[in-house]
Amino acid sequence: MKFHYFHVGSSVADALSSFYDFATSAEVNDILRADIPNLRFVMDGSLTVDLSGETETFAAGSVIVCGPTFHACNITLAAGTRIFGMSVLPLGWARLFPDGRDVLTNRFCQGQDWLCDEAMDSARSLMGSKDVRERMEAVTRLVIAQRNDDARVNADFLAAADDWLKAPGEFDVENLVERTGLSHRQVERLCKSYFGAGPKKLFRKFRALYAANQMMWQGVSDWRKVAASTYYDQAHFIREFKAFNGQTPREFLSEGPTLARLILGERQLTGHPNTFTVIS
Repeated sequence: MKFHYFHVGSSVADALSSFYDFATSAEVNDILRADIPNLRFVMDGSLTVDLSGETETFAAGSVIVCGPTFHACNITLAAGTRIFGMSVLPLGWARLFPDGRDVLTNRFCQGQDWLCDEAMDSARSLMGSKDVRERMEAVTRLVIAQRNDDARVNADFLAAADDWLKAPGEFDVENLVERTGLSHRQVERLCKSYFGAGPKKLFRKFRALYAANQMMWQGVSDWRKVAASTYYDQAHFIREFKAFNGQTPREFLSEGPTLARLILGERQLTGHPNTFTVIS
């Protein structure tokens, strides 16, 4: 199983966090953590998830619009699967899907239902490519064709939320309200619009993902040290950790999901300045 990240070009750096390339020669049955929005292109094989509570399979040739997710799910990748993908930043999500992002939370959807014709043409052009650079160029064309730069975006709020999420163990929802100078109702509405959920759930998600990342990147052997720094008690930490990471802290340390470990190992090396690449 191989997974590699690639930096995006300057023309789409405000919209995308990174490109990535995945391949496996053997079948993979694993856990997919809660995640930020992605577009995934199934070049070979197939991807099966139970995100919605029912099993959904995306065969070779599928373009998958993956909304922000707020719980872990099971994933199966057939032997010989190859996937090229891109992680989407909140600003990119707002401009790529200005009319539909509110209904894409916790959903994987077929690309033809959400992408314009020109964007789908670019997606199809990368399916048979064996060159990563060609695939990156095709996805860049897709983003340029799909995004609506005239879509109304609250850039100040996105910047404040990004800063707030950089240390999810230290800040609470009231801190975000203070940072933005907005009302609780406005913050709730904007978080749902740009991130897929209200600020409390968003905070919980990033705090749990950040905890798992700390455990791996810092070589933590005792999960209780992480729990004590950011959670009310150990039982609270275990419930939250499992909801967003798909395993208890003990399971994660002893037999952590292969995909998560592979992806986190690569993610630590990307060097992208945006919060979402490092934490989510």
